[in-house]
Amino acid sequence: MTSDMHTATSAGGTGRLPVAATHAAFLSCQQIIADSYARADAGRRASVAELFVEDGWQRLGPILMQGRARIREVMATRDDDGRRTLHTTTDLRITAAPRPDELHLSYHLTLYVLSGERPCIPDSLAAVTDVFVRRNEQWCLQSRDLSLLAPTD
Repeated sequence: MTSDMHTATSAGGTGRLPVAATHAAFLSCQQIIADSYARADAGRRASVAELFVEDGWQRLGPILMQGRARIREVMATRDDDGRRTLHTTTDLRITAAPRPDELHLSYHLTLYVLSGERPCIPDSLAAVTDVFVRRNEQWCLQSRDLSLLAPTD
């Protein structure tokens, strides 16, 4: 972000967005991130697909899910595994804003498996990049790319 009170420059990009619009978009996208993990932790992982655009995609390590229907299908299988989880996010930041209707956010994700043998010790640590697009005045996930940094056995 620049020190200019009226515009923000995207990281590594040439686009300039009004600061107020960038903050509003950031807050909307932050809420979508929180909602997606709250759904997963409530055992409603399949419903995370509703937060994506129809042609969106999600990669969880080696697993690529292309399209909302495929995301729903794969995530539904995780609903049936009986695991209770807690996802926490940190270091949320805007990494690019190439257009007024697109925002890239990165963060770190820590996963705790509450129904596991060691519920207070993280099960994995990941770096996540989410790309959001605004369609019909609503922000949605275009893509989520999750790379494991430190899985535990």
